[in-house]
Amino acid sequence: MERMRSFSEPLPAEYCNPTLLKHDSLRLHGDLNQEYPPSCPSDKTGDGDSDVNYRNHLSLTKIQMDVATELPSEIQEYIDKKVYSKLKKRDAQLERVHNQMWDDSKNCELDSRGEDDWRGVLSKAIGAFKGEMISISNDRDWRTDLQPADYQFKLNDPRPDISVGLCACPIEEALKPGMGSAATGLLTRLQADAELISGPYPSCLNLHFPFLIAQTKSGATGGNLFQAQNQAAVGGCVALRILRNLSEYHARISVSNNVPDQCDQLMSIPVFSITTEGPTIELWAHFQEENGSSFKMVRLNVWCMSLKNHCLEALIHISAILKWGSADLKGTIIEAFSS
Repeated sequence: MERMRSFSEPLPAEYCNPTLLKHDSLRLHGDLNQEYPPSCPSDKTGDGDSDVNYRNHLSLTKIQMDVATELPSEIQEYIDKKVYSKLKKRDAQLERVHNQMWDDSKNCELDSRGEDDWRGVLSKAIGAFKGEMISISNDRDWRTDLQPADYQFKLNDPRPDISVGLCACPIEEALKPGMGSAATGLLTRLQADAELISGPYPSCLNLHFPFLIAQTKSGATGGNLFQAQNQAAVGGCVALRILRNLSEYHARISVSNNVPDQCDQLMSIPVFSITTEGPTIELWAHFQEENGSSFKMVRLNVWCMSLKNHCLEALIHISAILKWGSADLKGTIIEAFSS
């Protein structure tokens, strides 16, 4: 399979989006007190200037979006070895999901449908590949206490259109040989006691350690990629902070048990997001700076879902991320509890 496009290469003309070109600068000035609503219908969002101002908020709270740079070598190596190694070959399941997603995308574009319809197209495709290890939730508010603390600027609460994480049961079952009955309900107890926040929701839902989120927009109803990127930046940051919570929990347990802390790798694991505007779909990687001082977001690729080959490539990469989450990421999380 052809390797993914380098960020230094120009994008084909069919990928270009006038909204992205208009708002390429990340440091325009304006009213920094203007608030931007969370994932909501596009006719209720702010105008272009307030979207740009909100992008400035992100930068000032140490959430940085790099649209024209390459990943750090260690993050690129991790993705190449752990995620891209799982790129799916064409099989009957992939062909079936691909044909459905392609047909749905063409119909949505022809009928100028809104955000809910595009979210449905993507959610259906992700659900077809999720397996028993993975949990999916749509359009729910995340916790408000996991954002970076900055008292000068208020970020909007994350509400991904699609959230993908791990189910508790496979993690707890894997821990039973070492922990016995204490493994049952472990994640729920730790969250209730505020020892480890592994779930992004205020209420108890069976979705932990989110590793893929999606923000969907429709140009037909006034939404755009710029808005979706702003929202995904905050959601990706919170997902990374949940992994950091696990790293810090592991460090505390290691000290109390007088054993070496061997789980630094959690701080260097990326998470992923998808942003869409109509048929245009972007894939992003989110990661922490080495010292944990800031969060970055780099675009990996962009496709058009109503083009048959593009739709296939997007699905192949989404499937690989789901496989990574249910295998390598889950294994790293289990190791953090076991060691």
